[in-house]
Amino acid sequence: MTGSAFNIGSQHAAVINNSAGDQIVYGGGEQLTINVFGAVSELRAALASAAPALSERQQREAGDLLDDVDAAVRGTAPDKPRVAGTLARLVRLLNAAGVAAGSIGALHQLVAWLGPAAASMVSL
Repeated sequence: MTGSAFNIGSQHAAVINNSAGDQIVYGGGEQLTINVFGAVSELRAALASAAPALSERQQREAGDLLDDVDAAVRGTAPDKPRVAGTLARLVRLLNAAGVAAGSIGALHQLVAWLGPAAASMVSL
């Protein structure tokens, strides 16, 4: 036989991994579940903790950006590009104030949820 060919019949499972060659799956194929609303709440709590290090203008701007993120994820069809752009501005603001570290966990969850839409945030 030349080349690889295989036929796959009907499959029913939560996770199916098909491969024409070797395949190594680490972690048993678990699903990644991200609580987007929880991540936004964690980010809001991190922002509240960082408030003493922020000027009033920075606090107001960060709050407005976070409100925009919250509205974008709670819409009937979450607007990932809008969330990504707004999060990028928020991260820049928090980095400039030196307080971004407190929000890393929540930001990581949101970036994972955003997927390719978060490409603009990689350099931040």
